[in-house]
Amino acid sequence: MKRSVFSENVFARIGVVTLASTLFLVCALFYYLAYRVVDADNNAKAITARLTSQAVVDKIDRNFYERFGDVQAYAYNQLARQTLDSGAATPAVQRFVNTMTAYYVLYDLMMICDLNGKVLVTNTTDKAGEPIDPSPVFARSYAHTDWFKACTTGNGPEGGAWYSDFMTNRDVARIYRSDGYGMAFAAPIRDEEGKLLGVWYNFASWREVTQAIRAEAEAELRKTDPNAHILLTDAAGRLIDATNGQLVRDKVGFTGAAHDANEARTLAAHGLDLEVFVSGWATAGGAYTYKGNAWKASTLLSRSGIGWATFFSGDLLPVILVTLLLISSLGLYIYLYFSKAIIRKINGVKDHLETLAAGELTEAPGATGHNEIARMTRSLAHLVDSLRQKAAFADEIATGNLNTDLPDISNRDALGNSLVNMRDQLKKVAEEDRRRNWTAEGLAAFGEITRSGKDLSTLCNGILAKAVQYLRATQGALFVTRTDEAGNVTLELAACYAFNRKKYLEKVIQPGQGLVGQAYLEGECIYLTEVPRHYATITSGLGEAGPGSILIVPLKVNGTIEGVLELAAFGSYEPHEVGFAEKLAEEIGATLATVRTTERTRQLLEQSQAQAEEMRAQEEEMLQNMEEMRATQEEFHRTEREYRQQVAVLQRAVADLEARLKSEPRFA
Repeated sequence: MKRSVFSENVFARIGVVTLASTLFLVCALFYYLAYRVVDADNNAKAITARLTSQAVVDKIDRNFYERFGDVQAYAYNQLARQTLDSGAATPAVQRFVNTMTAYYVLYDLMMICDLNGKVLVTNTTDKAGEPIDPSPVFARSYAHTDWFKACTTGNGPEGGAWYSDFMTNRDVARIYRSDGYGMAFAAPIRDEEGKLLGVWYNFASWREVTQAIRAEAEAELRKTDPNAHILLTDAAGRLIDATNGQLVRDKVGFTGAAHDANEARTLAAHGLDLEVFVSGWATAGGAYTYKGNAWKASTLLSRSGIGWATFFSGDLLPVILVTLLLISSLGLYIYLYFSKAIIRKINGVKDHLETLAAGELTEAPGATGHNEIARMTRSLAHLVDSLRQKAAFADEIATGNLNTDLPDISNRDALGNSLVNMRDQLKKVAEEDRRRNWTAEGLAAFGEITRSGKDLSTLCNGILAKAVQYLRATQGALFVTRTDEAGNVTLELAACYAFNRKKYLEKVIQPGQGLVGQAYLEGECIYLTEVPRHYATITSGLGEAGPGSILIVPLKVNGTIEGVLELAAFGSYEPHEVGFAEKLAEEIGATLATVRTTERTRQLLEQSQAQAEEMRAQEEEMLQNMEEMRATQEEFHRTEREYRQQVAVLQRAVADLEARLKSEPRFA
């Protein structure tokens, strides 16, 4: 079948007919004209920048030539000679120095030094006539400095005076609490016969001498170009003056239009992107007898670019208006000629997009051909199929099927990837919930065992059996601590599960002995997935094999270890299972501590009861003995009374006998 002229690539044909034949040529013409206008403007700015830079360096050189002459005039002053002759400052020379500092308002420091470099006179007021503290320089020796050596050796410096490059004077910085930026001048002081007497030294303020010149020129430029900059560099290419003082403090290098990448990045970091400026350079060549320091001034003016304002300039606007009129006429003709066929197809796509936007996943209209509209229609149908798949995928997730997959998904499918990520997050949350529930259920189950109130042996066996079952272990052992009368601690096997009874029935482990003893000493969990050979053997009726993992957990509560739990399993443990074992160990440790405390309390109670019974028996025996002693004592008292009565009778009989013997006559 013969295809229509515009049945394929309709928009491409329209674009070729309109844009390629008319608009492109017109735009190219506009761009060329705009480029010529902008280029001429930038060239004019470059000339302006160069002339401005030259004017700045010339003015700076003339200014420093005057400072060059100032120091020589001061050195020739009669007051300076008198000071050096007398070796001390006079009121006249002090007034002169202070007056010159205030009169010129350019100098931060003036000094007169003798041949030993010692400062005899310095200004004691600033340029405003306010007192300053000259102690950092007064009576100090500068014999070691370059300016003093230059002025006191040979025939003196070239041109009659010495001058520095841009510098930082630390003494000035201390006196004025400033950055101390400036430039120094020095000249030898001689008498009328030419004999060297000393040196006059001036330090010119950078702000008053150089910054003022540069800032004045920059302010004039910024009246028409707010982004204009004037920069000063020394002979080595380091910035010595700029509106942004940080550039000077950081000693940023600036070599000009041929700057390297590092230099450009450094300047851009300080807010100075050279790509947007037109620059003009000039080098200082000195003035008269002042040779200068080969400084450079660079003026940066905003680079003009091609923008909307360029096309609306007086030269281009008439051409633009005429061309736009022609293009509008041509576009209107094309629109009227092709609108019916194109708009009908576009409306069909629009209607289906509206239903799709309303949430209906209806079938997309059929499309034949290879033009843009046909491809849009087929893409729309593919979009509907993709949305159906995603809707079905979301329904599966809503029913709880988190293992469903979304077919035919690409890296660019934002919605599909978001749905898959949502499924993965839901699976992750579900797995975390399962683990939390598993941990909570396990702790609850063990809580029922620990609350059973049984004796220690029964409790240990029950806990171990449940731990082996819940943690998928095949063997297990529970050791509890025992402390003898000497205070020595051992680990005794309190319960075992599927271990060799003959080997482990009465096993005692010392602290530090084996992995169990080491776990007791360290108080930390030990988990091994590479179990040493012959460490343990899992035996059944069908055979025996070594475990795949060993988990040893100390039963620690409040910093005290009550025992050690050891589990052996064929498989390995997940981190949450190890964490559960550690939490379980705390519960078991607390339970063991409670049971031990209860047993110890019961034993103490039984002992106290036995002691009470024994004390009651002893008390009854003592009471019986006391009754017998009381009866014996009474019998003793009765017998004593009888003996005393008999003695009294005998004493009376003896007395009667003696009386009778005395009364009877004696025989010779």
